[in-house]
Amino acid sequence: MTRIPILLALVAGCLVPQALAGAEARPADVTVRHDAPAAAAFVTALELELPYGKGGEGLGFIPAGDEHPALGPNAIEVRDDGTILLSDPVRRKLFAVRVGASGRPSVAVVGSLARRPLAREGGVPTDTRTVKTSGESGEVVFADGGVVRRVAISAGGPLASLRLVGVDRLGRAFVVMERFRELGRTAVDRELLVIDPSGAFVARTALPEPPLVSPFQELYLTPDGAIYVLAAGAESVHVVRLEVRP
Repeated sequence: MTRIPILLALVAGCLVPQALAGAEARPADVTVRHDAPAAAAFVTALELELPYGKGGEGLGFIPAGDEHPALGPNAIEVRDDGTILLSDPVRRKLFAVRVGASGRPSVAVVGSLARRPLAREGGVPTDTRTVKTSGESGEVVFADGGVVRRVAISAGGPLASLRLVGVDRLGRAFVVMERFRELGRTAVDRELLVIDPSGAFVARTALPEPPLVSPFQELYLTPDGAIYVLAAGAESVHVVRLEVRP
């Protein structure tokens, strides 16, 4: 007699994961193609080139060696006043970049990496997420205020990954999509997509090849929908601000 409750518990344990999987597999409310017409475009609003310092001063860089990759600024964060923060694991410092009225940037140490996280997530707080559902498609699951809406994205080819950068105040999701150039190869093409909860394609832009220094946080989204892109090369660090405009 004691075996019956045990068997029922085992059966229930098997059914629960299946039920959860079925809930996650609910059909999308709308499907869009990655190459669908966009209502707006990304515009470069700011572009900075910050050379590395010498003799232990300024931003640091260590070239790749036989047993280690290149090392340099690897995370970006932006304060509400527009100050750009760069995490530098070479100097073990946090640098602040400020752009004056002349457009020329100033770079200064404002802290140690040992005393704070490298970077926080950008955008606004939300439960929105991305899900890779098949070899050629993924979904943005908009979840805010108890209402869930699923927008599927057809990649038009082998999908490597789909990653949410964040959501802005207008509720638009900023998503990085990586597609394999060829099956069986590791090289990918990267795009930054902006998707509206209604399923409208707002904007897209191609992202550059992965930078020389592997980033901890390459992109930072401000609440008003501006994206900052960090790329550390062999001679300098590049920071670009992209804005969505009609």
